[in-house]
Amino acid sequence: MLHLIFLLIFKIIEGSKNGAYYDKNTVERNVYMMWLLLLTIAYTIAFTNPLFLIPFVLVMVWQYYIFENHLGKQIHLSENVLSTYTRVIMVFSGASIPMMVLTTTLQMVAFKVPINYYIGRNLIEKVDGTNDDSGKTYNVWIGKYEIHVPRISNGYTQLYLGILGLLAWGILKHYGLDFTLDTILESF
Repeated sequence: MLHLIFLLIFKIIEGSKNGAYYDKNTVERNVYMMWLLLLTIAYTIAFTNPLFLIPFVLVMVWQYYIFENHLGKQIHLSENVLSTYTRVIMVFSGASIPMMVLTTTLQMVAFKVPINYYIGRNLIEKVDGTNDDSGKTYNVWIGKYEIHVPRISNGYTQLYLGILGLLAWGILKHYGLDFTLDTILESF
């Protein structure tokens, strides 16, 4: 449960960082970046090898560069890398793999709510737009190539699916069907 709490707090701060960027609030954005760094340092030292911090810090420097140079097209790519690498740290820290998968939609709600707050929208939107106003995709730029990544556009649907995923993980955990990287490796 501690890993889930970390992940949800991380996603809220991560979304706040992006919301502050969209709101052109540099001071708050930088404070959120520092909180992400401090939170991840504490988590990593508590649960796994501190060497995992090196790539994390590099991604944070990349994001800082993107924000400072207003390279908005790279934000979604850097967020995907940050989210993926945070999950890598968590897998090696003993976090439940089903928890991370089944609560993905809930994590995205935790990420999007502060963004909506900063840009003056309702916290949960029926059509939760991104750089695609319909909200059905978000764009990731890799070099010159734009990739439209599908997503659920209704914020309420995201929230309900997130709650269902959390309940599903709770049921798996209750019946002993929860596992971590350590339990997988022990089975070999």
